[in-house]
Amino acid sequence: LCPACQMIKNKQYEGRIILINIPEKYSDELEHLIVGFCQRATDRDPMDRLIEIKKSGTEWTITMTENQLANKLAKKIKDRFNKLHLNTKFSKEPSDVVEIIAEFLKSNI
Repeated sequence: LCPACQMIKNKQYEGRIILINIPEKYSDELEHLIVGFCQRATDRDPMDRLIEIKKSGTEWTITMTENQLANKLAKKIKDRFNKLHLNTKFSKEPSDVVEIIAEFLKSNI
């Protein structure tokens, strides 16, 4: 298996975005943006992959194989939907994992 396939098989990830308070009116557009953005990233580099979008009401957890892909996607979501608060946390070395909590502000809902 390639390194990305091995990560997915082992349920590992380097990037995770947790989206909170997603307005229902944006859910289709948001999912389309995530899937399209990650597909273009995979087309450029097969190791950059979307692993999963796990939905639970107005909270989604998105996992990917690369931390920089998570950073770029979070910035793209913020640019598109404007009123979003981002909180980025990098794990301590030797881990390369980044966790980004992106919360839609109440004025967007």
